[in-house]
Amino acid sequence: MNIQITNVSMRYVDGQIDSVQVHFNGQNEERTINLNGYIPLTAEQYKAMKRQVY
Repeated sequence: MNIQITNVSMRYVDGQIDSVQVHFNGQNEERTINLNGYIPLTAEQYKAMKRQVY
């Protein structure tokens, strides 16, 4: 399954990140299965994920 992040949308309140939506799409190698969606994250979840990646 090949999955790509296509967009990261951040919602701000008083200049601080309040929530994040990570949008993605994907398909299997035969392209018989397609999927798309988003993962809602709190600001805390996003910051924790960001620390793990960097």
